[in-house]
Amino acid sequence: MFLSETARPRLAIVLAEQWGAASLRRIAARIDPFADRHRTDPAWVLSRMAMFWRPGERYTHLHLSRERFAYGTGDAPVPTVRYPAMRIWNAHRNAPLAERLPYSADGAMRDDRGTIVPYSQTGHMVRTNNEEILGLAEEAAFLYRLTGEERYARFAADIYWQWLLGTFYVEPPRDLDESLGGPGGYEAGGIGGYYDFEVIHDRMGGQAAVVYDLLHDHLLSHPDPRVAVTGLSVTDLSMTVLRRFLDIAMVRGNRNGNWNVYTWQNVLPIVLVLDSDEHCAGGKGREHYLRLYLTASTPHHDALPEILAQFDPATGLWPESPHYAFGPVAALLDNAALLADAGIDEIEGSPTLYRAGMAQLPWIDARGNVVVFGDGRGGPPPYRIFEHLNRHAQSVGDTSGAVAASTILRHAEAAGLYLRSSLSYRELLAAAPLAAPTDGSEDAGRALRTAYSRFHRHIVQRSGNDPATALMATVYGGYPLQHHLTPSGLSAQLYGQGWAVGPQAKSYESYWSDDYVYSAGRAGANTVVPGYAHGEIAVNVLEPAVSAGEFTNTAAVSANHSIVDVTAAGHRRQLAIVRTSPSSGFVVDVFRADQDDADYLWHNLGDSVLVISRGALVDLAPTADLGARDSGYRFFTRSRKARVDESWRATWRVDRGIADDVALITDLWMTGVEGREVFAVDAPPTSRDGGVTPRGVNSGDRPTPTVIVRQTGRNAARSPFVAVFESAPERESRIAGVDDLGSADGFVALRVSSAGGRVDEVFSSIDDVSHEPVTGTRFAGRFGVASRDRDGFVSLYVAAGRTIVADGHGIELDATASACLECTADGYFRCSATADATLTIPVAADATELEVRQHRGDEWGAVQAARDGDAVTFRMDAGFAVKLWIGRPGARGEERRWTP
Repeated sequence: MFLSETARPRLAIVLAEQWGAASLRRIAARIDPFADRHRTDPAWVLSRMAMFWRPGERYTHLHLSRERFAYGTGDAPVPTVRYPAMRIWNAHRNAPLAERLPYSADGAMRDDRGTIVPYSQTGHMVRTNNEEILGLAEEAAFLYRLTGEERYARFAADIYWQWLLGTFYVEPPRDLDESLGGPGGYEAGGIGGYYDFEVIHDRMGGQAAVVYDLLHDHLLSHPDPRVAVTGLSVTDLSMTVLRRFLDIAMVRGNRNGNWNVYTWQNVLPIVLVLDSDEHCAGGKGREHYLRLYLTASTPHHDALPEILAQFDPATGLWPESPHYAFGPVAALLDNAALLADAGIDEIEGSPTLYRAGMAQLPWIDARGNVVVFGDGRGGPPPYRIFEHLNRHAQSVGDTSGAVAASTILRHAEAAGLYLRSSLSYRELLAAAPLAAPTDGSEDAGRALRTAYSRFHRHIVQRSGNDPATALMATVYGGYPLQHHLTPSGLSAQLYGQGWAVGPQAKSYESYWSDDYVYSAGRAGANTVVPGYAHGEIAVNVLEPAVSAGEFTNTAAVSANHSIVDVTAAGHRRQLAIVRTSPSSGFVVDVFRADQDDADYLWHNLGDSVLVISRGALVDLAPTADLGARDSGYRFFTRSRKARVDESWRATWRVDRGIADDVALITDLWMTGVEGREVFAVDAPPTSRDGGVTPRGVNSGDRPTPTVIVRQTGRNAARSPFVAVFESAPERESRIAGVDDLGSADGFVALRVSSAGGRVDEVFSSIDDVSHEPVTGTRFAGRFGVASRDRDGFVSLYVAAGRTIVADGHGIELDATASACLECTADGYFRCSATADATLTIPVAADATELEVRQHRGDEWGAVQAARDGDAVTFRMDAGFAVKLWIGRPGARGEERRWTP
């Protein structure tokens, strides 16, 4: 199965690469100390395997109850492999191998904090301990096959024999109260595996199959003396144990979903070491089980065609939250790599897997981490997905596919998220040299601005891919704890400097711990409570638009603006990105809720948060009562509040968030509404993973500073929560002030003033009325921005609207549509519109003669225009990036001076 004669030439190519040779050296450097010690002290590693060690307690029959190990009976002639104590996991993780307890007779284990954990509280420590030791045997067996060095073989074989014999004497456990959904033993039903409470975690059989394959000849020529006591040959003994894992897996778990995929991943190595059907009882050999995986579903497990049918045909995504969506893709591609060496191409002829792998890109942020929502915790995706795709594309001559996958790997490595010089032995066997870049390949994906997965109720907006300058935001609806998606309300997250600075909490210990309801619910999210928690959403506006049947946008009317407008059961959220320069921009959040009492929650990364109004700190007084607008409030501590009628700003600071001497600052500017209260609370940590926040801030046990804005007795649809966010390195924040321009009855008009004289007037509406917040300014649409700087006009942008007019410039659309008019750096105008439009542009007062020309494709053409006082008005057909020129008839170059 591994390192076959056909695989060796390909591996030789990989090992000739610097990264391949370095990966192999790392594997050897990890295994050599163990193998060398084993020559004189074999008990060192063997004693650290979790076993039932005591004579008289070497159980052969195990009994479970209430998802826990209850008791064992029988006594084997050798120590037997210990069963995990409990289904649930907890905060205990294994100490480094050298610090673990040898010959732990009572099953106690030392965790990574030095605590001795009683067996009954060890969570997943038993299983992960034994998997780790079997993993060492896998690596040593791999090195033996490569080098022929006996020290590797002896080390791996001794681990294999102890595990094999210690498993052989143990019958599959019985579930006394069917707490796992079935009676256990060999009977069908439930979720229990042979050696774990969940069959999807029952991996040791597959690990042992790899060791058996790589060490096969050595095991036959060097059998453990205790094998003879069983009355079986080495082969028969190995097959007896491995088939138990296979037989139980085939009648347990879930027929579909990630459970089915992971079960197949666990057992496929076993399937591949079986004899052919003709040599197996009942004809159930390798071909039989491959047929069940590749073509013929069973009552307990779907085959590959049904698995692939679960991927969304529009997006290519798996129907679960990101962490659980990436995993099945990686597992299926792992399976494909195994089968490829057996002469079966699982990918060719089925574009779903390739599309599924590449579909992950919109869910990866500028730093290469996965977006967080549902039960997923974020962090880097399994980049081996793209190793698999690169290798397969090269094997079938798909140059563009290889370049695309290689580009992703190259970017991930440059970002420090992936290290090709530390591949595992399985990854080495599935790798290939990266394909050389082609013209434009390094910019692949940079046109991606929006992504919408209808199934996940999740929308991504992004502008740029450089972590230092990229802007990104997500909006998503909730699910009732299905598909690893959660009832977290109509939520949003914001990104700055490549980090999710406005995150959703994912610090829960396990699905069974008390804090899970916080991470899964609205209190751990950036939303409004009470009200909508889960259910269908309606996307009223998404610009750049994502067409039906697609996942990402194909065009955009503006390079500097995007907007999503979503409704969910009385809540409506508009979230927009406004880029003000190549390195700066802000996000506007308008949250309307058709209810008289509402709390707006915002969690943000920071060592601290300050609330400022009228240039002074707001005195937040301690309060013991947050009210009962959400049950998750019980997780908040150190509550403080103040009434704030005027506009105010909250500032979060991450010390050393950019560099040792540069903090990361996030500002939330909110316009004032009479009677509002502002609370500052300490929320639970954002993440258990310190790698998804700068300097690990708000991870582990460090709380997340959070603001709650309370509105009582005032309808939040007519008086919405309006916030402007900016995240930037300290002393580089651009926004100087946010002022109301006459918002009323649900219509919102803001002036955002920035350094350098930049002014952005922002409009938000949910009606079709033409609004005139200030003289000379008109707006009709869902969202719009009119921008100017000290040199004059910058741009007009309208989404899902008919009109935007400001400073003499105007766009009047023939139908509800989106458009942008902007002044380019070289003095032209550029316009994009999704409907025909009438444009108005001021001209110089002394412009007695003029013409308007437009550039579409490769040609310039004259446009009929009408002079209206100090402005020119003309028609433009719908189109994208149409260049406009206004000047003297026949003039060119520097003479186009008729626009002030």
